[in-house]
Amino acid sequence: MDHTNPEYEAWEVQDQTLLVWLQLTLSKSVLSCVLGSNHSYQVWEKIHEHFSLHTKSRARQLQTAMRAVSLEGKTMDEYLHKIKNYVDELASVGVPVRHEEHVDAILEGLPSDYAPVVSVIESKKHMPSIAEIEALLYGHETRLVRYNHDTQMLVSPLLITLKAIHMEVSSKLMIPVVLEEVMAEVMVAAIHCLIEVVVAVVLEEAAVEVGLLTSSVKSASSMVTLLMCATFVLI
Repeated sequence: MDHTNPEYEAWEVQDQTLLVWLQLTLSKSVLSCVLGSNHSYQVWEKIHEHFSLHTKSRARQLQTAMRAVSLEGKTMDEYLHKIKNYVDELASVGVPVRHEEHVDAILEGLPSDYAPVVSVIESKKHMPSIAEIEALLYGHETRLVRYNHDTQMLVSPLLITLKAIHMEVSSKLMIPVVLEEVMAEVMVAAIHCLIEVVVAVVLEEAAVEVGLLTSSVKSASSMVTLLMCATFVLI
């Protein structure tokens, strides 16, 4: 005597119909993951597991890539947009990026030129918004561009003067080749010294008036002059 529940039989018919329908709608790559399923719920479970693993793997790749972004070779705008794209992609795969993680990704990719801004941000009692951080970074980028230009304008005439003096002294005193090379190295060192002083001022200047930079640059120029005098005295 057959004691099969009629309701179960009706459910099984529906389940098998749904199973066939699901298998027909799946792509070949996904279909291979659900082979062996006897019920429709098993298909759903295997599909969920398959895409869950892929999502986690993709999220790890995006997180690693986001932390690896650096400002090198990019403008600040390109840099910030690249990190924002990773933040959006992570959100799209169900792994939203916390505010602190977003800030860390931005600050970790900055070079030492931005150390003053990073210090200001990290010293705040409450973490600034992304918009506030971006405003600080854009402002610092503008200052760096301006100061680099000013430094170049200062260094170029000095370099020309040093070369002219070097050629004149060498021709009049008939300095041996070895000493000429020494003089050239000292002159280059003097230029590098100037650049280092100016850059140091820029790094420490996060919220300082431009007047301070001007006086520091004048001090740097005086330092180079002293180095030049010392060089010729030694020679």
